[in-house]
Amino acid sequence: MNNSKTDFIFDIFVIKPLEAIIARVEAGDYRDCDIPGLNTKLQDFMQLAADSLYLNGLNPRLTESDKIPHVTGAYSKEYYLKHFGVLLSYFQSI
Repeated sequence: MNNSKTDFIFDIFVIKPLEAIIARVEAGDYRDCDIPGLNTKLQDFMQLAADSLYLNGLNPRLTESDKIPHVTGAYSKEYYLKHFGVLLSYFQSI
């Protein structure tokens, strides 16, 4: 596959979804019932980042020490913007 097709696929399946999540978090569109799904997406993108670095066997997971939000609010907004933002920056750089 040539680079333009690979870049297009990567943009559609990684960059755009991350941008959409960040936009919804910034807009406050997520509700308390959306938190488990956001955590799953965050873990999935973290795993993809680890895999892209060829860190075989690394299984990045959120833990209580990460102070995972359980309800929406200022803390959860800051938490998700920080974590998804770092992932977006990483994926845009590769």
